[in-house]
Amino acid sequence: SQYSLKQCHKMFGKPFRGVSSAIIFNGANPLFHQIQPLSSRSGPWNFIISGNFRHADMISPILIALDKLDADFTLHVVGPVLDTLKSELKRDYVNYHGIKSNRDLAEIMSGMDAYFFSAMNSPCPNALIEAVAAGLPVVGYAT
Repeated sequence: SQYSLKQCHKMFGKPFRGVSSAIIFNGANPLFHQIQPLSSRSGPWNFIISGNFRHADMISPILIALDKLDADFTLHVVGPVLDTLKSELKRDYVNYHGIKSNRDLAEIMSGMDAYFFSAMNSPCPNALIEAVAAGLPVVGYAT
């Protein structure tokens, strides 16, 4: 993004004469597309969160909020989770899928009702773009 480019220039200085920089735009793999319209859903809610969960604040706030939800739902967690955080996933409503290929992730996303994004003040990752491409509403923090 333009913001990221400015941050790089601020941290590392502007490129030397004759060397250029470029913005690389994020995009979604065509595997991620809306399969089932949300209006045709039935049964319990299915939520998904994906990423490389390296810190407690990447997943714990979502779990704490869902602990308070009085509804029939499943949270699908996709991606590597640090061993010290795996105990957080021991909840009846969590289905931990582990590490999946893009094709498998796209297939899992196709049956979901909403994507949860737990990072605060983060650049927009491809996982978020893929969720939107899959037609999922995104739930996140207003930061």
